[in-house]
Amino acid sequence: MKSFDLRFTPFACAGSPNHLGLENFGEGRRVVYETTRRSVWLKAMGGWGSHFFRLQLIRRGQELDYHTQATPSRLDLLHDDGAAAVVFADPHTLMLKISGAAMRLESCHVMGWQSQLNDRALVIYDHAGACTHHFRLESAGRLTCQPDLSMTKGGKQGARQCGYAVTVEPEGDKPVILALRTALHEERFEEPLADFHELWRSCQREYADWQQRRPIVEPRYEAAADFAWHMLWNQRIDPVGHITRPAILMSRHWMHCVWPWDACFSALAVAAADPQLAWNQVLMHFDHQLPNGQIPDAIHDGHASYGWVKPPIQGWTISHLLRELPADANAPYLREAYDKLSRWTQWWYDCRDFDRDGACHYMHGNDSGWDNATIFDVAQPVEAPDLSAHLVLQCEALADLARRLNRPAEAMAWDAKAMRQRQILFAHQVENDRFIARDQSDQPIAATDSLLLRIPIILGHRLPMALRPPLLSDLREGGRFLTTHGLATEAIDSAEYQPDGYWRGPMWAPPVYMAFDGLLDLGEFELAGDIARRFCRTCAAEPTAMFENYDVTSGRGLRCKAYSWTAAVFLRLASWLAQQRDVSTLTIQTTVNHHQHAIRTGH
Repeated sequence: MKSFDLRFTPFACAGSPNHLGLENFGEGRRVVYETTRRSVWLKAMGGWGSHFFRLQLIRRGQELDYHTQATPSRLDLLHDDGAAAVVFADPHTLMLKISGAAMRLESCHVMGWQSQLNDRALVIYDHAGACTHHFRLESAGRLTCQPDLSMTKGGKQGARQCGYAVTVEPEGDKPVILALRTALHEERFEEPLADFHELWRSCQREYADWQQRRPIVEPRYEAAADFAWHMLWNQRIDPVGHITRPAILMSRHWMHCVWPWDACFSALAVAAADPQLAWNQVLMHFDHQLPNGQIPDAIHDGHASYGWVKPPIQGWTISHLLRELPADANAPYLREAYDKLSRWTQWWYDCRDFDRDGACHYMHGNDSGWDNATIFDVAQPVEAPDLSAHLVLQCEALADLARRLNRPAEAMAWDAKAMRQRQILFAHQVENDRFIARDQSDQPIAATDSLLLRIPIILGHRLPMALRPPLLSDLREGGRFLTTHGLATEAIDSAEYQPDGYWRGPMWAPPVYMAFDGLLDLGEFELAGDIARRFCRTCAAEPTAMFENYDVTSGRGLRCKAYSWTAAVFLRLASWLAQQRDVSTLTIQTTVNHHQHAIRTGH
């Protein structure tokens, strides 16, 4: 990947909680140094606590209106009269090389205190950002810090906090090199760093290694695949606070969290390249599992939220990992996954089956992940058929794990539970050969046109023959959900359909991949391929972005510009399409070879 657009995703290195992006989530013109740590998302005197400094190039007292050029290993701020280049020395330290102009780093909010240690180093304690910024010159130059009294906080004059402007100026014509470290705690910053160019080369080597592991795709999808693969590297952060394992954030823009079902799609995308990273995505939420088996919803560095849950798709994900990865890559995680997944699965039956009929329910649309889907308009809680389907696959995964752990009796028990769940789904949540949802009083919920009622397609070959034609009819060309640009989450002829209605119309990656996966298991390869191609074509239309969702009538990207599960699903589908192309090519070539052989030999 040669370069990317800073409007769509910030500049970062894998593991760093901090990054450099354009103001206003990519809508502004100036670069801002900021953090993904949600614990500092505090309003602070006209700016977010998570926004640290605006980067300005200054020449003869005037601010230069620079443009940016970003690659995975380096960010450049460019103007005819001055420039600055930025690389990461480590996940917490930036190295800036400033030429032809001075640089001013203007604080975005009120900070605490500053101390000029000497003429080459200073420290600013950032109260709102809950961190300390260490500035250190690595070359000849001048480093100064001035208070910005236009933003102040506090009572007595001597105790007031204010903003600061740090200025770095070169001496003569030589560039000035500045190191900037942001630490969660006060510490000494004295260890030597490599020079700028060596750090840049090191970053290039690190990213080249990651790029070599990117899934193979067709040439038409190369640019989009490069960006998607970059996102899954760029949006990774090291453990911090409640983030207990290396995590792939959903976005560096504002979705600075990890949700349990979002993480499963990231896991599938990186599994072949980094099995350990994949398993960490699946198991991360289980580090906060409660004694009753519940796992949290969103987690970030400062908090693990138990207000909602997300659908139990960990079993489906683990089944993919068990099939796709070598046994030795999975072996370290089997016991942990089995023990924790067992408790999580049982939690649904203990706490989300009030009438004890075996059909569990979502308390709220947010529990399903389909926050505002029309299935939740009429009644809540909802016994949704997709939840029953996910639990079928979860029980089957637990049976598989039990067998691998040499626990045959437990494997049989989970197989029996999976069979019982299938029976409940097909008997209790089907009417007229279509899946339905029920309310808390066990009454069918009025007909809804949500794609959520078609997600049991994920069961594939387990579906009774009578239920298959209606499902396939809805998903095919000419059906109620498939458009030129992909699968709508609300039928396009529905009165509730909205082009930008979140889960009431736009295309989202998770249901596309679940439908695709179920179709493959049914042997519906042509329809699966058709859906995959439409999704990939829509994503690749703007190859430097992977939007949170898409308008299925126009193909326009909506909401967050760089969302991990979109990148993950794009890579999975584009890779599958490439494999199918190779298989088709091999089949055609084999047929031609056999034909030519027959002509030569007379057989």
